[in-house]
Amino acid sequence: MSQEKRLTVPNPVFPQIIQAIEIELDSIRRLDIDSNKKRMELERLLVDVNEVLYSGLDQTDVRMEISALLVKAELKRRILDSYPDAFPFAEEAYLKARKRLSPDDILLAKVYLEYSKFFYYQRDLFTARALVDTSMSAYLKANEISEVLLEEITDFKYYTYYYSNGSRDTTIKYVDKRYRKELSKDEQDPYEILYIMQDFPDMYAAIGDYEKALTYAIQGYKYAKEMKASIVGTRAGFEVYANSYVNLIDVLILRKDYEEALNTAMKLLKEIEIQQISIQDYEEYPAVVNAIGLIYYNLGQYENALEYYREALKVGRDNFDERVYYGRVHLSIGACLYELGEPEEAVNYYKKGLEILKSEIDMPSTSLHQPFDGFGDIYFEQGELNEALGKYDSALMNSLPLNNKAWYEFPNDTTQELSLDLVNTIAKKALLFGKLSSDSISRESLYKHGLKYANNIHEVLINRRRQFSATEGRLFLSEEFRFVYEQAI
Repeated sequence: MSQEKRLTVPNPVFPQIIQAIEIELDSIRRLDIDSNKKRMELERLLVDVNEVLYSGLDQTDVRMEISALLVKAELKRRILDSYPDAFPFAEEAYLKARKRLSPDDILLAKVYLEYSKFFYYQRDLFTARALVDTSMSAYLKANEISEVLLEEITDFKYYTYYYSNGSRDTTIKYVDKRYRKELSKDEQDPYEILYIMQDFPDMYAAIGDYEKALTYAIQGYKYAKEMKASIVGTRAGFEVYANSYVNLIDVLILRKDYEEALNTAMKLLKEIEIQQISIQDYEEYPAVVNAIGLIYYNLGQYENALEYYREALKVGRDNFDERVYYGRVHLSIGACLYELGEPEEAVNYYKKGLEILKSEIDMPSTSLHQPFDGFGDIYFEQGELNEALGKYDSALMNSLPLNNKAWYEFPNDTTQELSLDLVNTIAKKALLFGKLSSDSISRESLYKHGLKYANNIHEVLINRRRQFSATEGRLFLSEEFRFVYEQAI
């Protein structure tokens, strides 16, 4: 159906009664009030939703029922601060929608989108990506148009593709689309513009084009400084303002410009002090402290790094994100202890960190790639090669879930692109082929597969190099994977 023939409707797409409740929910989210008071307000709304669901709801009004279930899922999630406890209501809405809604009903697109979010925030990124793709498809088939819903789907599609190693062409396309749309508005919102600008450095860093990533990070940083008064005064404004520093710090670390990264991080801590921002007010504060630890780690100042990592451990463990972060900090401490000559304690921290993450995140998940990869590095350096191979394979399994190749064959998952992190893990795995012996394959065959790995990595890097326009990106590829070529020779 062509868009010209579709009816434009207000956002989102809920029946009027549920729409009123959702508007009130959005208002409560924005209130700067005590968390207990906010919970009481949410519970009051939950009573209203339950009245719609259970007080004489016409069984033929399936749209009302599905909409109420979606809002109930959101209320339950916020009241209980738990996605798993709220999930059954979202799933019920999803199952009813698939079975009973017309394929051209715009509510179907909304249901797929909201259902996708539950998987996304529990780190099941591949399922989330498939669902948001279905949401976009359902929207394009719908007999109505909602510009706000389309914008929401577009935003979410970017994040699911970015964090699941989806097509980089798709991520670039969607972030650019979002950015241009925001700039085209008659009344521009500096908060929203900066928020979108901060996606560009992440996107280019993921493919190894650190020069472009740095360019965009600097642009975001300068825009944040220029528009500070307009941004900081908004809801959650300081967080998006501060994240312009964080983006710049992250890219500088990737470029190995550790001194400038440290300088920028210290400027951010000063901003936090000037603005009198508490740890509770800025959720990313522990991540900033952890980044400083990482900088000191890369400078070889492991005692200083350990001090900041231990400070980062003070983050709470009240919700899913905090528990995941807590697990990651254990990995950082483990890496630091290893460099300080305490391998046994380092392995203990790695095991504990990985245990925490696996208890919170269902596999496969790209969020578990780095933890397994880092653990593999420790085993590699200790000469425990079979353990290292197992950890590298676990890292790849979490990022390439549809790879069904034998462990010694070059991995392949047609739904994923090979990020530089993935290529790095594959390269380290290939290095083991010259050192391992296996009952399942002869040493000569293993050598041949190792050579295939080197050739395939070479092709990936050459193709990636052709995509780069920045010299720094090309130099990075040459230096970073020099050991792969040397091993192949």
